Amino acid sequence: MGRLVAVGIGVSLIVGCADDEPVSATVKASPSVGSDSEASWQTQIAAARNGRSDSIRVTLSNVTSQEFRELGDGCDGLTTLVIERGSIANADLTALSRLPKLRWLKLPVTVDDAGVELIAACRQIQILNLPNAKFSDRACLRLADLDRLTLLRFGSPNVTDRGLESLAKLPRLRFLHLLEVSITDSGLGHIGSIETLESFYLDGGRTTDDGLSRLLTRRPDLHFHLNETHLPGDPNAHHEESSAP
Repeated sequence: MGRLVAVGIGVSLIVGCADDEPVSATVKASPSVGSDSEASWQTQIAAARNGRSDSIRVTLSNVTSQEFRELGDGCDGLTTLVIERGSIANADLTALSRLPKLRWLKLPVTVDDAGVELIAACRQIQILNLPNAKFSDRACLRLADLDRLTLLRFGSPNVTDRGLESLAKLPRLRFLHLLEVSITDSGLGHIGSIETLESFYLDGGRTTDDGLSRLLTRRPDLHFHLNETHLPGDPNAHHEESSAP
């Protein structure tokens, strides 16, 4: 089991052998999450509009473009939006501009550079999870403007070391998870320069053993996973191994 870490927006993170994503959020009235059923989209958006909840989480059903666009009407108190699946287009993300308090966002959208421009309008975002994106290095410049960002998890084959150089400028980044990003040893150098970084997960990429070794020598404090596992000899693995059944 990973170590439990708190971040400053009322959420908790499991940082270890689990997904780098918050698992709970402080809300006024949250719909059922993690059970065999959950509140419908219409029920959750109604609760957000009347102030009974500041969170929408949809994990079991598909959210349509039309439903997503409904966020642009009366949901300005929303702080958490987690959608696991749906048929949402980048153009639909214009609705995010009506969510000034949004701090936690996860979307299944294949987000491109234009989509990142729309997401970057949400200046309060602290947690951003875009596992199926396709944006480029240019979009990383816009993400670097989100100076409250604490956790960033994304997948995009179009991001290279140059994009990571931009992301390394994020002043509060503590948790980073890259999925099939075209990172090389040069990019690891940018990762190592992020003084605030506590946890780095890398799935895929084009790094070498030597490059990873240099990163961990430079940053022995960094909690690191490569393809969902610790490297041999990683001292940060001990706390997990000792808690295993």
